[in-house]
Amino acid sequence: KYFSERMNSLMKKLSERMELALAMNLFNLNYRYTSENYQVMNYGVGGHIGPHHDSVGFPYLDEALLGGGRVTTSMTYLSDVEAGGKTIFPYLSLGISPKAGSLVYWTTKTNAG
Repeated sequence: KYFSERMNSLMKKLSERMELALAMNLFNLNYRYTSENYQVMNYGVGGHIGPHHDSVGFPYLDEALLGGGRVTTSMTYLSDVEAGGKTIFPYLSLGISPKAGSLVYWTTKTNAG
């Protein structure tokens, strides 16, 4: 399910807190395109999402028309899990275990694109 700061005051407060933590501007009511909507997911027992890239790399026209491509990603864990549930970064040989309230943040593009 998707949530927007424009329609949900809790999401606006979350953006404000993330702006302080990350020293980035995420949302500005005066601009049509700022950050993406929040996506809330529950994979359930045994659920997963397969390997993927959060950015397509080279900026395509459709990204430019929507305000630009995704340059960073952040993920907030809403609950603890008893087993599994790691977010895996295979090229880094890194796995992050979910802990309720923790935030994981990474860049999806380099200075070279």
